[in-house]
Amino acid sequence: MKKNKKTLITIILLLIILCSSFAYSVKVRSPWFGKLSVGHHQWLTGSTLVFTKNWFRDGAFKHYFAMYENPNSIESPAKRGIYASYPPGSIIPIYAISKIINKEPTPAMVMSYNLANQFFITFLLIATVFIFLRRLGLPLFYTFLFSLIPLATELFLPAPMYWHQNVFFSDQAVILPFIFFIFLEILRDGLKKHKSAEQATIPTPHSSTKLKIIQTLQALTFFVGMFTDWFFFFIALVVYAKRLIAKEIPLPLPLKKLKNFFLKSLFFWLPGIIAIALFTAQLFIFNKFQELIDIFLFRTAQSSEGKTYVTNFLDQFGRWMSFGYGKAAIAAILLSLLVFLIASVLIIYKKFRKQSINPKSLKILSLIGITLIPCIIQVLCFQNHSVIHDFSILKFSIPLAIVPFILTPFLILTLLNIDISSLSISPKKKSDTNSRFMIFTIILAIFIIISTADKHPDHYKQDYFPPAEPNFIKAIKDIKAANIGYNDIIFSPEFDIPTYPPQLLSLTMKKVYKIDSLTGVKAKIQEFKNSGAKLDDKTKYRIILALTIPPDEITIAKFNLNKAKLIPGTQFIKFFVLENNQ
Repeated sequence: MKKNKKTLITIILLLIILCSSFAYSVKVRSPWFGKLSVGHHQWLTGSTLVFTKNWFRDGAFKHYFAMYENPNSIESPAKRGIYASYPPGSIIPIYAISKIINKEPTPAMVMSYNLANQFFITFLLIATVFIFLRRLGLPLFYTFLFSLIPLATELFLPAPMYWHQNVFFSDQAVILPFIFFIFLEILRDGLKKHKSAEQATIPTPHSSTKLKIIQTLQALTFFVGMFTDWFFFFIALVVYAKRLIAKEIPLPLPLKKLKNFFLKSLFFWLPGIIAIALFTAQLFIFNKFQELIDIFLFRTAQSSEGKTYVTNFLDQFGRWMSFGYGKAAIAAILLSLLVFLIASVLIIYKKFRKQSINPKSLKILSLIGITLIPCIIQVLCFQNHSVIHDFSILKFSIPLAIVPFILTPFLILTLLNIDISSLSISPKKKSDTNSRFMIFTIILAIFIIISTADKHPDHYKQDYFPPAEPNFIKAIKDIKAANIGYNDIIFSPEFDIPTYPPQLLSLTMKKVYKIDSLTGVKAKIQEFKNSGAKLDDKTKYRIILALTIPPDEITIAKFNLNKAKLIPGTQFIKFFVLENNQ
């Protein structure tokens, strides 16, 4: 009873620290909250807003959940563009929230959801570490200390601090399913009957309500992950390999085991197969399958164009890792990978020689594998994507939080047959091992504090937190004030609002075409007609000219503004109706 009380108090304390730290991190980032910028890949947030606003306005089912890149407007009814690089899973939650509250998505809504993701990611990291270390037999005090490490890395290192607020699309959205899938795998492993002490991590699952719930949740998470980002395939692949090695899924030899192998493999992969089947159907509906293949070849640097971006892969990707997590992060990941490989070879050797293997080493090795290896495989496969997009490092926030400073040291200790459950902070139980472990824990804590303290946004404003573009707000206010709608086509000799980058379009949901004369306007209108737009005498539409400064005599003459009607009520942009076919 006393033991359970201490554990409960420790958990409550961890939750208090988590909530307090998260609140502080949100406060630190508050100057950039709800504001879009043209900088640092906020293109993704703009695209998320455009896609979800189109669903909110037109209906997601009407478009078969395809991600339309242009808003519905009279000049381009048939050419709205469909983004086919990823399944649409990342924007479905934003759309669902919008429908529930019956409000069109906003930057603040997307960023709030993004921050909520970060909170639950951090919570699951802490829970994974806490549960796993307690199962290893680590004393409660040390479990508490090590559980603080993922909190510090996930909330305060610059990469997750920036990407989990200001930028949201598939690479950001897949992180929560990633850690939740791993967390469920840890819970699943803990609910299995053990064959023997040596085979502690390769038991046969027993039928229980808890296990069935976990398996159901894992299947749903697998579907969501695969419908969000291709990275989840590599996560599932490594977990599948882990189960094969653990003999939870029998190998198809001898042949009498083939049926069992096939059925269990199918059961494992079925959620992913369903997700891919749905996306494939969408691709065929919109004739985008070849486009996806071309994108795949480009992102994996297999096409000639894709290869041109990958000049020195390790140097290029290493720069992103250093920028996002500090220079020590690269060494920490590589050292952990080296220890993982050496430990794997050593255990295989012991298995071959039929020597005893510490079951705790197997457990730790398994968790390192399913956490770190998927990230490495995905980066190496999608080299072009990894060197072009610095947000591709975000997935490493998960292994970085729990592998180098927690799992790797404990793996070394268990391989050396040091009993980590015997560690104590009691003065009466002092030992050399205890003292060394205390020093090791303190060094880790100092490292984390130093590596996070100088990564505060105040030091990274220009790099990770670019200033918001004030014209975004001006444009959206004036387009609303002028009551610009579906039947309006806007031109301007001064500026444009194109499809790309989508940040401004995501707020205005109205394109502006840049031209230099009335002749250019007419040419563009003809271009729209040639593309299928019904801009004839029977169609109601307005042709509007947008100016941010009072027109001079040359502009008045070029666009025949003497006959144009000024739309009142705007502050920064003046709208002149050049032609009214209504």
